[in-house]
Amino acid sequence: MAPLIEALPQKYNNRVAIRKINIVSWKSDAFKQAKDEFGVKAIPYLRIYGTDGEFLGEEAFKGKQIEDLTYVEELIQKALK
Repeated sequence: MAPLIEALPQKYNNRVAIRKINIVSWKSDAFKQAKDEFGVKAIPYLRIYGTDGEFLGEEAFKGKQIEDLTYVEELIQKALK
């Protein structure tokens, strides 16, 4: 997942930023906070925001490898208009 996600800022001329939380343990405080605040039930899990902070969408990959970011890129392009 990391290479595809980490390439997005460069692809969009740094008009998007990537933030991630590494969840090492399902019992960790980081996971508990993500679950409570954002409703995370599975990882990898992405939340997409526009440049104005508006929530645009989310994608839960439920343990699958992320090979296609079409939906994520559609949300980014919508936000950058």
